[in-house]
Amino acid sequence: MVSLALLAACTPAKNSTTVAAPSVGTKSDSPNADVADTSCQIVLDTAARVPDGKGGWATDCSTGVCWFVFNGSIDVAASALTPGTSVGVLYYASGTWFEQAATDDGTHRFNFTLSKDTADEGESPTSLSTFQLQLIPVLHTATGGRVFDHNGNPDPFSNYVLDSANNWSVGTPGRPVGAACSTATSQPDTECRVVLRHVAVDVTKAGEDNSVVWTGAFDLREDIAALGGPNGVGFRSNAYNIWTEVGGSPSNEAPVQGFKRFDFSLYRNTVDETSETAHDWVSFELQLIPSVQPGGTVTWYDHNFPNVVTADNPDANYVLAQALNNTSYTAPSNICPAR
Repeated sequence: MVSLALLAACTPAKNSTTVAAPSVGTKSDSPNADVADTSCQIVLDTAARVPDGKGGWATDCSTGVCWFVFNGSIDVAASALTPGTSVGVLYYASGTWFEQAATDDGTHRFNFTLSKDTADEGESPTSLSTFQLQLIPVLHTATGGRVFDHNGNPDPFSNYVLDSANNWSVGTPGRPVGAACSTATSQPDTECRVVLRHVAVDVTKAGEDNSVVWTGAFDLREDIAALGGPNGVGFRSNAYNIWTEVGGSPSNEAPVQGFKRFDFSLYRNTVDETSETAHDWVSFELQLIPSVQPGGTVTWYDHNFPNVVTADNPDANYVLAQALNNTSYTAPSNICPAR
């Protein structure tokens, strides 16, 4: 783990630093283990691509690669800013986690700029359209610990995601300091707002970087679907240990009566089909959970299934595992039946 080793009020260097991935969801007895903040000590306010004032997007070419530039801000509670603490943001876009320091503007709002290791302007339009930037604010403690913002993303492996679905922008500019936390709301759904119907390996599709592909479908209750808003599936495999989110798209399958059906494809960050041995498959595990944010307000996570909380699965996600003899799942007919 690499600490910024900066006081909160210091000016950050322009260059980002390679760091260890967040490991909030990994069991550890270390006093410096990564921990999740769910009490508004640190929370993302905004993050977005920077316009260039000419109808396009700003880039920074100082490293020889023209990277798209992102700006953002983080709100930190005054009680968390004790001597020796520092604030930054971890981000992931090109296979490596980086950290950029953030600077206090004097109101406990910390600003940051990501100007390298984001998306290369020279990539193809197709690659840029599928580009995804994951990020998560971090508070470094005086003792060397890392506290990560999970006020808006309760799953310990879930991060903020900027992609084409949200036009690479999250948050609402101009909010008062602290307002972001009051609107960062996620809830478990047990009233069939969103429910997984099936998921299985799809051998007809090729995944990104040789990843095995899982495809499936989830349903949204008709009144929820009518409200609009983002929907999709978050997932993590123990082969990559990265929480990834993919969007849903309207399905040609007939839904359960009273619902709308959406397809999804887990095509990256699952497991490498070219290098995994029989032993690797025995220990392989994939956790996933559908979600919906109707009307752009509360995010609801599918908890309509009978999974239970365990030390390895604190958020009671769906689990596909070779050891459990279930690398696929089909919802029982009594889960969110016809309405």
